[in-house]
Amino acid sequence: MSTLLYALMFCIGAALPVAALQQQPTSTEPASVVAVSSGEARAAAAGWGKGTWMDQHERCVATARAGGIDLVLLGDSITQGWGGPTRSVGAVATDQARAHFAGLRTANMGISGDRTQNVLWRLRN
Repeated sequence: MSTLLYALMFCIGAALPVAALQQQPTSTEPASVVAVSSGEARAAAAGWGKGTWMDQHERCVATARAGGIDLVLLGDSITQGWGGPTRSVGAVATDQARAHFAGLRTANMGISGDRTQNVLWRLRN
């Protein structure tokens, strides 16, 4: 399976349970579907530049508030690796992203290390 297809599946899979975010989590729900933020601080090793996971999230929020976006990419390191103005990585898949999303104003909000519950939290916040 191509990296692009896998990352699209991750993005779609993370976005599907959005309706479930309307409900309060119960104690019987698995931890993987309860929206939580991450306390990680991987910095340069994960392509984050300086700062914590929350710093990455806040940069994504600022990008969203600026507007002018046709497509938002959410996910983990695979998505982050597609590069873009808000991603400080060596974007090995940038050419593929350009080929598939040409003509769209794309905001890459992939954060290396994100888990499903982190993406769910970011969708809420």
